[in-house]
Amino acid sequence: MDDSITLARPYAQAAYRQAEREGAVDAWSAGLELLAAVTGNPDLAGLLADPRVPADRVTELVLDVCGDALSATMANFVRVLGEGRRLGAGPEIARQYETERRRRAGRSAVEVVSAYALDAAQARMLAAAIGRRLGRELTLTTSVDESLIGGVVIRIGDSVIDASLAGRLRELAHDLV
Repeated sequence: MDDSITLARPYAQAAYRQAEREGAVDAWSAGLELLAAVTGNPDLAGLLADPRVPADRVTELVLDVCGDALSATMANFVRVLGEGRRLGAGPEIARQYETERRRRAGRSAVEVVSAYALDAAQARMLAAAIGRRLGRELTLTTSVDESLIGGVVIRIGDSVIDASLAGRLRELAHDLV
């Protein structure tokens, strides 16, 4: 698993719990989206990673850029991230927050990568089959990767189902070695 996901998940879950307590799940979603845009800016990324720049100065810069768009609680959340030098995880925290939000709403985001473009009927059929298996509604996104040769790779949260021809060829090569 990617380290940024591991690092961001507890912060995203804490943010979601706080948002539920406040009854402000949508506002936190918007605030974290703004935080992701600010901290994901390439010009700011170098500053966030520079240990010579005091954490409180970077935090205040981020808060200044966000302006009044963040509630007092969200601003405190940003300060906690800043103190721990975790502001660079802002984009992943926002993604994990949305994942938690969908999970709590009984929805899952599913990414399907196929060797060839799926038509609307194929995408609906695949979404229905996966939805039945998971017992929840899905938000399906599709993309094409011709290097798969055939088949699909399905990503559901941290799980990956590789049903591609390229994946099976890799397994076969591994088994033969």
